[in-house]
This record gives sequence, structure tokens and C-alpha cells, in this order.
Amino acid sequence: MIPSFIKKEISQYLGSEPKPYLIPFFKENLESICEYWDLPIQKDEDKPIHIRHQEITLRIIRLFQENQNDPQIESLKKEANELLNGIPVTKRYGYSWVSINEILKFDKTKGIRKEWWDLNSRFRSSGVCIFQGYKSTEAQTTRIADILIFMPFQDQFEFLRLNHTRGNNHPIDTDRIIEALSKLDDEFGVKIIYALLDYVEFIVEKPVEPKSISRIRQRLRRLCPSAEELGEGIRAGRVALWWD
Repeated sequence: MIPSFIKKEISQYLGSEPKPYLIPFFKENLESICEYWDLPIQKDEDKPIHIRHQEITLRIIRLFQENQNDPQIESLKKEANELLNGIPVTKRYGYSWVSINEILKFDKTKGIRKEWWDLNSRFRSSGVCIFQGYKSTEAQTTRIADILIFMPFQDQFEFLRLNHTRGNNHPIDTDRIIEALSKLDDEFGVKIIYALLDYVEFIVEKPVEPKSISRIRQRLRRLCPSAEELGEGIRAGRVALWWD
């Protein structure tokens, strides 16, 4: 059980009350010892860089379609460019393009909600682990969390056991995944962000030197052959593995 004083502090900080968290499992949900809190709507200044840039870009497109000479367009372009200051931008088919992984390299939050960072820092040694969650369809599409999940265990890898995380299209079980991520944790520090039956996402806390990226990518590829852009994810410090 999560201690009552921690629950109270979380509720005051997030402005919502705890609810039981059910583990998504095939066509049913499994009861768990975890609880979740709804996250407040994000202020623009708290949104990850790639989401802010995406929203500004969509506004520019809409304005351009309505009136190519709208004076707001230039100011929005300037705002979008300032967000990408220092981030490599390439040209493709005549358009400026930047990958999310490139943005994440320069984003201290790694695209993760500020509340997750704040509460992880606050309760680092309290015997609970904190994960992001996606309750709404919009949150699942944008991968911007709308809930935080709290597990009353100090060992973050227990969350993979609760979710029975394993390979669907590749013969690998939960213990093997935990073993591989634990070794990576010993080397570079791993923080689990989210997990499902066939999915796990984590951040790499220490920068991986260029000479080690290929080695780490090969290890993760053996773990999850279907994962894409592993090298870029390792460089950016945020990696997703899924077995579909």
C-alpha cells in the first residue's frame, strides 16, 4: 500500500484523487496494487518541445490555408524556430524537417511530463515507483501522459512483472527482459517510464558514449528485433521496445 501521507501530498500537488490502476491484459484488465492520479491539463510553457513545435506548425498551416498574408504567420515561424535553436534541421522535399529524437537530445525533460520528474525527485527513496500512463485516445496518440501511476515497490522492474511484459512475436519472457534492462541500468542508469504486456519504454539516465552505442543497440535488438531507430533513441536518451 502507498503510505497515506504520500497519497495526500500527491493529491495536493496534482489536484486529483487516487484511483485503482487496472493492468491492461489482452481483452481484460487485471487488478493491481498500483494506483493512478489524473494529470492536470498542461500549460503551453510546460509542454515538451516537440509538442509545442508541432502545435505551432499546425497553427501556421491552418492560417496559411485561410490567408497566406496573415501577419501571425511570421511571428509563429519565429517562435517555432526559437524552440529549435541549436537543434539540427534538415531539408526534405523542399521542407524543413527535424526528428523527434533530435529534439529529445536537447530536451532536458525527454518529452516527459514535468510532474513525473518533480514527483520522482521528491519520492526517490520513499519505497514507491512512478510511471506515466495514457488513459485517453489523445494521450495514446501523442504519447503525452494524462495520468501518473504509482506502484508501492522500490524495485521499478516489478512493474514489468505486474504487466507480464514479454515478447509476442519473439520468444522472450519477462525475466529475460528484466535481466537485460538491469544490466543496462548498472552501466548507464535506466528509468522505466511505462510498460504494457508487449511494450516497455525507458530513459537512459547517463549519456552513452558514441563507441558504446552500437554495442547497446545490438543488445537491445536481440531483445526486441522489431524495435526501430534504436541508435537514435539511445543517443536521445529515450528508448521504446515493443513486440507486436
